[in-house]
Amino acid sequence: MYCGGQGIYLYYLSKALAEAGHQVTVVVSPPYPGPMPWAKVYKINNENFYARGYPHFLPKDSPLEIFRPLNFFEFVSTRLKMFPEMLSFSLRAFSLLQGIKRKERFDIIHDNQCLGYGLLLMRRLGAPVVATIHHPLAIDRTAALEQARSFSERLKRLMYYPWVMQKLVSQRLDGIITVSN
Repeated sequence: MYCGGQGIYLYYLSKALAEAGHQVTVVVSPPYPGPMPWAKVYKINNENFYARGYPHFLPKDSPLEIFRPLNFFEFVSTRLKMFPEMLSFSLRAFSLLQGIKRKERFDIIHDNQCLGYGLLLMRRLGAPVVATIHHPLAIDRTAALEQARSFSERLKRLMYYPWVMQKLVSQRLDGIITVSN
């Protein structure tokens, strides 16, 4: 099992829902979680430019892949020190769910802290869209700004966090789930 907080939350929530008798479909991107035999898992690929690091100009294994619109957006955004994965994942997930919808019916779509604009598109698929918010990015942004030592560091940290997108999306969803102790 992937040890990130969201991966652990996804693992146990999907397992509990399946044990309660629900059919569970999970959409994930790298880093992929471990096996979840109780769920139908769809893996969305991406070029993972952020994890590869900034020094790489083009992906060595597939340099032409950056010219796909979302890949190009991610490539440029990471070079500008932004974190585009929440937006790009939500758009890729919407595209995938749009195709799946023809074969499967969803009672609800649950997002785990992504809060990308693609969730607003998912509302058009006919199922309510809810999200779990573990911690608003505005809190992370504030802490990062407090630690910044220069104007350029502040600017980089402001650009990194897509808090405006998360705020706008969270206000337009059908429901919000928060965690507690």
